[in-house]
Amino acid sequence: MKKKKKMRKKCINNNDNELKRIKDFAINMLIAAQNFIRDKTDFSAVSLREIIKFIIFYKFFVEYLKFKRENYISLNLQDKEFKYQSLTNFMLQIYSINLSR
Repeated sequence: MKKKKKMRKKCINNNDNELKRIKDFAINMLIAAQNFIRDKTDFSAVSLREIIKFIIFYKFFVEYLKFKRENYISLNLQDKEFKYQSLTNFMLQIYSINLSR
């Protein structure tokens, strides 16, 4: 358990406030998405499966964006409007959360 916590903090530069902001953002996005589904359909339409799907997509987008950031030159992405090389760990997490919901 402690090893996982250390790895998470290392990924986000050991900033507890930054980690709390990311966690709160993810929770609020999941709540908003589930409330939207409940409002548009039936209350029972939302389940923990949706949370599992979110986690799967989130992990994918974190790895995808890290790969793009680390290989932007070899992938010839330096001329793109989105600057992968300037993507901070904090913003990488936020983008991954947004793309996963």
